Amino acid sequence: MYNINNNNNNSLDNSLFFMFYSYRGNSLLKKLCPEIIDSLDLNVKSDKVRSTYIDYLKQIVCNLIWGYKYDKSVVIPRDKNTYSTAKYKYIKFNKFIKLLDVLYNAGYIDYKKGFYSHQNKKECYVSRYWATEKLSKYFTPDNTDNISLKYSYIPPIILRDEAKNEVDLTGKRTPPLLREKINKINKVFKQNQIFITLEDKQTVQLKPNLSAIFCNNSWKQGGRLYDKTPLPYSYQRVKNKTGYEKRKTIKINNNETVELDYTGLHVNMLYAQEGIQYSSNDDPYSFLGSTKSKRKYAKKFILIIINSNERHIKKVYKSKKRTQAYITAKETHREIEKYFFSGEGIFLQNKDGKMSLKIVSHFARKGIACLPVHDSYIVEKQYKDELRQVMHDVYKKYNNGFTCGIKEKL
Repeated sequence: MYNINNNNNNSLDNSLFFMFYSYRGNSLLKKLCPEIIDSLDLNVKSDKVRSTYIDYLKQIVCNLIWGYKYDKSVVIPRDKNTYSTAKYKYIKFNKFIKLLDVLYNAGYIDYKKGFYSHQNKKECYVSRYWATEKLSKYFTPDNTDNISLKYSYIPPIILRDEAKNEVDLTGKRTPPLLREKINKINKVFKQNQIFITLEDKQTVQLKPNLSAIFCNNSWKQGGRLYDKTPLPYSYQRVKNKTGYEKRKTIKINNNETVELDYTGLHVNMLYAQEGIQYSSNDDPYSFLGSTKSKRKYAKKFILIIINSNERHIKKVYKSKKRTQAYITAKETHREIEKYFFSGEGIFLQNKDGKMSLKIVSHFARKGIACLPVHDSYIVEKQYKDELRQVMHDVYKKYNNGFTCGIKEKL
């Protein structure tokens, strides 16, 4: 049973984020929830209201089951404004909070009320809930059967036209076996327990759902693997200044993870296309200086000019800073200068998308979750050396036998 020390806020750290679940066929919810609702003092006046309370309780119990399983509390906000957001659009605030309060009074749940500190926002907490023994006595290891996160269907392959509208793929030929490979990867993700810690020390269970997204009505442009699950459940799109700071908190099967990154991937790939091995000792983004801010600007700048076409070149000369950066980039990378303002980036994404599929599929065949972040990959630490070797081999295969530096993100 989850045991919270109500006088110690540290005991509330790493709570699970309240989420919505699909639970069709779960026998516990089907039997237990109506019985509890009928036993509570809710003053139910119609079958419709009773049905609403049962649906709410099923979602609450789903969350508490996962909390009980992982020995965590569940974050459930009591702020009315929160329930005006899209996530809670199917919940009526007054009924939902009333149900929580009645469950508490009846001894089924306990909670630590949240608080807000104007002096120190880091000390703020959203209310945390957990099941008492009166409820948790019904929880058994098989209670999670048929309980899964509720998402809209996300297709494994998405093709967009020049206006970035999705193309109807009915009757269209798609890249061979791509759909099957991505479905296999997504199935493996569901078989692994993946968690990330977000703001307010809330722990969210992730159910990554990858899609290969192609551009400009072409199977040769784009094709990178994107996690299309909604925020905050997408590990690729966590709201954070760097994103990586939150990805460092990802745990897979309760094990710490590591993220390995290709260094200067697209620049290296362009040199490889020209038959040149770029030195692993050189930083392709240091041409403006070695400070963190200058390197960051150089990286952003060179990737923009690789992705842009020639009609955008005039924008460079409207700024002294951009003009000097362009001149320096051409001097430093003269061997690949022809790719600047060529729109080559979208074709490089097609190749690195194939590389990612190869890398992630290698682990999926073994039932291992490997999370792609375009040019970096996240695995449990025990698979670090294997990931490095696979990344090395795949890069060589797709880039004329050349190599690219691989570093661990720290």
